[in-house]
Amino acid sequence: MSAQLAPPTGIVRTHPRSRSPWPRAIALVFGAMVLSLVGRIIFSTWEPPFQGGILFDDIAPLGASYWAMNVFLCGPTFLLTFVTGAISLVSLGRGSATSLAGGTLVFVGGSIFTPAIVAEVMPFALAADPAVMPEAQGRSLFDLLNGHLDVVLLPIVVGSILVALGVLIAVVGLLVTRAIPLWLSIGVLAYIVLFQALPLGELHPALFVASNVLELGLWFLIALFALLKIRRGTHAAVGAAESADA
Repeated sequence: MSAQLAPPTGIVRTHPRSRSPWPRAIALVFGAMVLSLVGRIIFSTWEPPFQGGILFDDIAPLGASYWAMNVFLCGPTFLLTFVTGAISLVSLGRGSATSLAGGTLVFVGGSIFTPAIVAEVMPFALAADPAVMPEAQGRSLFDLLNGHLDVVLLPIVVGSILVALGVLIAVVGLLVTRAIPLWLSIGVLAYIVLFQALPLGELHPALFVASNVLELGLWFLIALFALLKIRRGTHAAVGAAESADA
């Protein structure tokens, strides 16, 4: 007669929910995305409107805050949007070739675009500072700088193109695999066509505002669906493990 061993007590089974750090990580990514979008909204409502150039009378009253807001708010929030957006696209595609390629282009393009937009305002901030030069000289320098914005325009355009191309590649892959809803795919593709390939935002201030609002909304939705996808996958894995244990 063989002895039967009693099952050991005090052993706690672990499931994918407790072992995988990814659900918490993607939640942090989503939170960082929301933080970056809020920062960009604050900056866009504070920054003087761009009217084909940067105007002395708009910048001079801002004083030192103009440079500080660009360095400590504009730059970091834009870069954070691109980084969290790249991670979200890769997460939605589960590391597929298209999502990795798209996410990489978004990261690289954002890394080029962000320092360029910050560097663009530096000479204007100095020219508007009365401690650096007299007002008359500052106004003359503004005219000179506005006439040579093409110096920083190239990296800004290149960065924008790389970001748009990266999103396009990733979203097409997500559309084929149905990783995101059709309406979201159409919305992203329409934004790229209307405001990147055909820069309608430059035609009228209202269209420029609309393009910004649409861009922020699409980044939010991409990060949100990445969060939901990872959580659903984790819950499914836990459910499958619990069923196997039963």
